[in-house]
Formats: sequence, C-alpha cells, structure tokens
Amino acid sequence: MEYGKLTLSTLSTVDRAGYLEQVISFPIDKTLKIKERKNFIKNVLANPDSGFLVEGAIEAITDKEISSQEMISLQLELLSRRRSPEIALKLCNFLTSHGEFDAELIDKARILECQTLIKQGKIESAISIISTHNWSLSETNGAFEALISWYHMKKGDQELAVKHFDRSNAKHIKALSTQVANSNLVQARLVRKESVKLFTTTYNEMELIGAFLEYYRKLGDIQFCIVDNSSTDGTAEFLAQQEDVILWRNDGSFSESHFGSVWINELVSQITSDGELCVRVDADEFLSYDTMRQEPLEALLSRLNDSEVDIATAILLDMYPDDLSFPDVVDDIDIISSCTFYDDTIRCEPDYYPPYILHRGGFRERLFGVRTYLTKSPVFRGGGAVKFLNANHTTTPGRVSDMTLRLLHYKFTPNAMARYQEQIERGEHYNGGSRYRKFIKFLRSNELHIRTAVSKELSEVKDFMTSK
Repeated sequence: MEYGKLTLSTLSTVDRAGYLEQVISFPIDKTLKIKERKNFIKNVLANPDSGFLVEGAIEAITDKEISSQEMISLQLELLSRRRSPEIALKLCNFLTSHGEFDAELIDKARILECQTLIKQGKIESAISIISTHNWSLSETNGAFEALISWYHMKKGDQELAVKHFDRSNAKHIKALSTQVANSNLVQARLVRKESVKLFTTTYNEMELIGAFLEYYRKLGDIQFCIVDNSSTDGTAEFLAQQEDVILWRNDGSFSESHFGSVWINELVSQITSDGELCVRVDADEFLSYDTMRQEPLEALLSRLNDSEVDIATAILLDMYPDDLSFPDVVDDIDIISSCTFYDDTIRCEPDYYPPYILHRGGFRERLFGVRTYLTKSPVFRGGGAVKFLNANHTTTPGRVSDMTLRLLHYKFTPNAMARYQEQIERGEHYNGGSRYRKFIKFLRSNELHIRTAVSKELSEVKDFMTSK
C-alpha cells in the first residue's frame, strides 16, 4: 500500500484493524517524498481513527528536509490527537530552540508541552510555563483557553476558570444553551428537599430497571428524576407507577441532546439548588463507595458538601460474568449477581479538562480495541452550578473531590445482542453506534468464556443487594 497516495475515501472504508496492522508494519520513513508524507498525515487527520496512528508517522521531526512551518504544524496536530510524551517534548524543545518559526506555532508547541506535562503529573512545570510564556494566541483558540481555564482552577479562581472554559467550548456551550429540552412531565411527585435527587435517562430499560431502583432505594433516601426517551418496552409505564419517581418524557434526539445533557441540565436548574449535591448516572450504572454499608448516600453527599466540593468522580467498571451464556440467570437480580468481574487494567492520569482526571483501559479495550473513557462525574453540585457537556463524562469547571467513587456498569446482559442491534438501528449513540457493532461481532464469535488473568472479582453490589 502506498500511504502517500491514500485518499480520504480509501481510509474511511479500510477496516481499522487491518489498516493499523499495515501502518505498523510500514511506518512512514525518509524513503517517502515530503509531499507524500504531508498527504498521508492530512488524510490520517481527517480519519476518525487517527488517534490510533503509530508514532512512526511523526518521529522524523528533526529532519531539516521536512522541518517546514506546514509540516511541523501537521505534526503538532497529530500529537494533540495521540500523545506520545517523549516525541511531544522533543518536538517542543526543537521548536522553542530555533528562532525561525512564527509566534503562533511556538504557542501551539507550548500548549502541547503543557498538556503533556499535566498528563505526566508535572503540574508545577506546566503552571510555570503558562505563567511566564509570552502568549500571542487570541481567545478564539479553544486549546489555549482550555489550558488557561485549568490554570485558573489550579490557582483557585473558579470564576475565571469558567469564563475561559466557556470560551474554549463556545460552540458546544452555545449548542447546549440554545436547544430547548421540551421534556413533558408525565408523573408529578412532591419534590422532597431532604432526599438525594438522582437524575437519569431511560430508553427500553426493562431488563435492569427494577434492580436499578431497588439498589438505589437500599443505598439511601432517593428521589428519582427520570427522563424517558420514548421507550417502547413498558419502561415509562413501569416508572410512572413508582411513588419515588418523577417522570418526564422527551421524544427528541438523544444524540442531539448531547446524550441527555440538555434534558438533565434543564431539570437540574429547575428543581435543585446550588446548596445541594445531586447524582447523575445511566440506568445501567450502580454507584458504589467504600462506606456504603456504614453510611447512606445522603450522609456521604452531606460529608462531601461540607468539604465544599462541586464534583466527585468515579471510575466506570465494566462488569461481566465468567460465562456470557448466563446459564443461571432468571431475572434482573440474577444479572447483577452473575456479573462480578472487571478488568484490573485501568490507567489513571491527570487531565487539563474537567473533571481533571482521565481513566482508560478495562474490559472493552481488551476485547474490542476500543479506547474507552472511563471517568464519570456522578456527584455534582445542583442549581446549574455544574453543567454536563457529554453525558456525565465531562462537565463545566468545579472543585473536584479527592475521593474517587466506583460506577459498576452492567452493559453485558443475557439480552445484550438484541439491545446492541436496537441501538445500532436507533442511531442515537456515539459515532452511530459503531462500538455496538464490535460488541455484536464479538458475541457472534461464541467466545463466551472471557475471564482471564487480568480479571478481578468485585461482588460489593451483589452482596449489598442480597444483604438484609
């Protein structure tokens, strides 16, 4: 394959696994002409999977033959997609030690350098560069504004952090603020001030919704605030019968609502105050914490509130059974009881984007090669003080607790194949549900025994639900 002559249409139709295998076996080197290298990099940047590009495509950064303004700009963009710390810092050092590059390019290199240092945990080094470098970029540069927002948050100035963050996400924030949620109240209940308000969205959740409600009721005094997105399996009717559920219905697009964020943000601003901490989870996520047997959820949130935090993050743990055929499963409680394993391969690093921590790895990465973002923000300050941008993965800036919670995620169930196919046809999930296609392909392979040496057992939700 001649990579310099690849077209965007070719890249978009190549199977990713095969494509990566060929790229790895044929890295870009000096035998390719300069024009071909540029062409290849531009095509890869346009490809959604460019984040998986091997370092071989960007390693020739000290070659004087290709150290042009345009080439280095392309290399900086590649590195911002797939961070290789050694290469990033090498390129930044190369740029800042040569005087022939313009100020904007030097600024972009400094941004990349700071981002890399933050992810390496070298916080003071990043702060020093931000505070001493003579920046020439304008406030329209999103990456620069996000970095400055992080800097002000580290300095304790949340107001300035929010101001710069809004600039960095101007289009996203505008899209969120201009959409009308149009959630129609189905079942009204008296909003109990003393209860923990738990927000979620549902779509055909009957397989697990009973266990979900039972678990959180046992966890504390919960007021469920649920937006149903036109379920067809009886979920909405079931929820409408529950005394502790306030139910809304929204027939709009789940993806266009930024995966429910528009709907949840509106309800949070309507029925909560900035003096309380609330919970947002998906309907297949079960929140867990170390003291769950000693203190109810409302006591935990009260303790967090006393420490003046706005956000508490959680690691998303994809739970799975020893055998995907689920031989002993009868009901939703059995699903929870059988899924007690997760992959103990999760990596953690600081991040410059709220909530300022990044977890990756886990079960889906091992089986499907999917780089999964495993950080969530299930606990957040109400009253609109904290807004969700993309499901409950990312938020606006806030003070983040040192406590890390756990979200046990039950995505692999006896009815998984049918659910994944339904989500693909629905087309409302990330990238048109492409990840669900990978899941279906795996399930059809009949590799039902998935526990390996990296599997670790965690039965706390099962034990909690079965305890008296």
